[in-house]
Amino acid sequence: MRREDPERREGQGHGESSAKRNDPGHIDAIRLADAVDAILVALDEYKIDTRGGTIPPVDLLGLPNQPKGLCDFTRWEIEQASIFMSRLGLLEPIKARKA
Repeated sequence: MRREDPERREGQGHGESSAKRNDPGHIDAIRLADAVDAILVALDEYKIDTRGGTIPPVDLLGLPNQPKGLCDFTRWEIEQASIFMSRLGLLEPIKARKA
């Protein structure tokens, strides 16, 4: 996982306004990258555990065998990272579930 530079101050020199940093709908780029890393590791662990199975990353949350790397992230952060990964082509787009 990426480690943040200890001398880096949140938002300093990155053109972020304080309003954007305090927006509950905003995820810091480093936090997003860390969540992506955690998802990639978690999906690899899941494939090993299920002999090749796949699952949307957010569905891993709360499972008895939930990968430990996801414990540091909220459901919303995992959702945002999954959406980001879909845009990059790293994950299949999340499809709506049938009722």
